[in-house]
Amino acid sequence: MAGYTGPMSDTEVFAAALALPWDERVRLADALVLSLRGEDADCHEAWAEELSRRVREVKDGSASLVGATDVFTGARERLRARRK
Repeated sequence: MAGYTGPMSDTEVFAAALALPWDERVRLADALVLSLRGEDADCHEAWAEELSRRVREVKDGSASLVGATDVFTGARERLRARRK
């Protein structure tokens, strides 16, 4: 950022926010929602760090991803096993 240039209009703030990379927009949106709910700052920071770690792992290919079909199949199998 070049430096403080004075107050920004809401349109300028929205445009600047939308120009951020996806993971930074997620962090910003999360922080804004949490500010409305008044949740614990430590909890928020921990979740923001976890989200950043997960996004980074997906992007760099180190995450172990499981397809939705496999997740639902596994969940159904576990539920069936519990019912027996």
